[in-house]
Amino acid sequence: MKRLTKNLIYLGVITAVEVGVFAHYNQLLSIAKNTPVAAVPATAKPVQEKPTTLSGIHPLQPNLMAVSSDGQRFAYVDQNDKLIAIDVATGKTLYSLQLLMKPAYLSWIRNDSLFIGTTVPDGNLQDLRLSTLTLSSGQLRLIHVFAGYAPDATFRNVTFSPYTNDVYVLIASQSASVMYHYDTNGNLNHVHLGGRFVTHAAATATTAIVYFQDFDLGTPNLLMLDTAGNITVLQRNAAVLRVIGNTLYFGKLDSQGNVTEVDRYIAPADLGNPAVAGSQAAGASGGLTNGPGSSSNSSGNSSSGSSGTASASSSGSSGANGSTTAVATLPTPVPPSQVYITDKGNVLVLGTSSVDDLTTKEQIPVPSGAQSVERSDALILLSSNGTVQFFT
Repeated sequence: MKRLTKNLIYLGVITAVEVGVFAHYNQLLSIAKNTPVAAVPATAKPVQEKPTTLSGIHPLQPNLMAVSSDGQRFAYVDQNDKLIAIDVATGKTLYSLQLLMKPAYLSWIRNDSLFIGTTVPDGNLQDLRLSTLTLSSGQLRLIHVFAGYAPDATFRNVTFSPYTNDVYVLIASQSASVMYHYDTNGNLNHVHLGGRFVTHAAATATTAIVYFQDFDLGTPNLLMLDTAGNITVLQRNAAVLRVIGNTLYFGKLDSQGNVTEVDRYIAPADLGNPAVAGSQAAGASGGLTNGPGSSSNSSGNSSSGSSGTASASSSGSSGANGSTTAVATLPTPVPPSQVYITDKGNVLVLGTSSVDDLTTKEQIPVPSGAQSVERSDALILLSSNGTVQFFT
């Protein structure tokens, strides 16, 4: 069995489970094609963010909670392995399902369907199973079995475009990772990322670009996978915060790994051609593009020179490499997990008893001691008494 990294993740057989499953999956995503892409706020007056509050939520694990795209539905797996979906406005249960396998991952596909990741022992290894659940019909479909992975491997995240139907599945352990791509025709390919340890990935809505974060040479780094399969190092010492529509928000980090500044990046228009992405197999060679101040070693990993960037990185810059704009400077550096970008583009920073909105300059009280849950599409705060507050 081929090892991705010694004694870590095993690249096992990927088994297709059902004939016609991709048509089912594409149907789930295509319902959103006529929905306008979320625009990034530009000069409009900032709107104060207010949290939504739910009670009686006791998840099996903090990561097994998710908020729908419109913020109107909340799903979680309880301590008895039961999946529960709630109507946020009424607090009533919309759907529940007893899971028969160990839950590992949960996220929404728009507003009526869910990705559910589960694990099954396979000798000394484990199989990772990715399924979809449609609430309106109650239909649970097994999409794929990713077989033969190390015991500590799990679904790190699933990111997709509902407009192009491109889906990226990131599987990772504590020190190694592998990414797969479902293209617009439902073909599954291994994404070659030069042996990088990828910890997060986020796809754009319509431009078929994937931003991802790796850890190399002692630092987290921000990279971009374009439609031609090229990888560009955008910023060293940086963390992916969120992609809204086609706009990336990322944090610049200090030597301790804390965010000091939030920037916004928009890629060049010619990199985002879905027609190209539709015919491009993500398992292609995937060449590395190095900009000023970066170099590539023989293993395909990237390193940078004194500038610390390989593409557009200066605040307020624009041009052939895209445009980057500084959005906010943090008064006190904090870990990336404590910084969240809302749907409106507000920058929220989580403190001990409040969330500071750096965009509106307001403080929002939150329960002291609440645990923050890192999600790409919501900031979720979980209290020990079962109270949940979330921002979208």
